[in-house]
Amino acid sequence: MSNPQFRVFQNGRELHLGEYFTDTVTRRGQGIRFANMTRLGALMGEGCTLVLDELDFSDPTLEAACRAL
Repeated sequence: MSNPQFRVFQNGRELHLGEYFTDTVTRRGQGIRFANMTRLGALMGEGCTLVLDELDFSDPTLEAACRAL
């Protein structure tokens, strides 16, 4: 899941990706961006809105994330 498929809003504004995504680089030098679940959990505790767009297909990763939430 990545932007714009996955977005977070708080207090009427869309949060910057850096506030809830983490970037890492694999040993092969490939950059990967993923949701920082610790930070996302804290944002949810503070009261945020998660927006998931374009979910017209079955995605195993999305299913696991929804079950975790």
